[in-house]
Amino acid sequence: MFVINEDKSIYTIKHDTAHFTVSIAPYELREGDTLTFTVRKRYRSAVIIATNADAEGYFNIASSDYDDVEPGYYLYDIQLTTGEGEIYTLVPPSPFTIDIEITEEVAD
Repeated sequence: MFVINEDKSIYTIKHDTAHFTVSIAPYELREGDTLTFTVRKRYRSAVIIATNADAEGYFNIASSDYDDVEPGYYLYDIQLTTGEGEIYTLVPPSPFTIDIEITEEVAD
């Protein structure tokens, strides 16, 4: 389960794979542009999850990205860095909740 709410908060279950696309129309991603999704416990703390989108703005969060992450409350943002080095925050710091995975507990 991976849910992006209207207020841009995200709720997921630990180890659940997530796929989502970020549209920044009318801007079109160009060669050299990077879209980055970053999760931290709080401002300036260590990066918990970081992944870049493909050329179409498609993000993939793999199950293994959660291996060293404890369930809890985090913050995320999404940033565009253009090939020219300009930086734009597309999604400002927003809540990112990781819940426990019951099946993992049973399987162990």
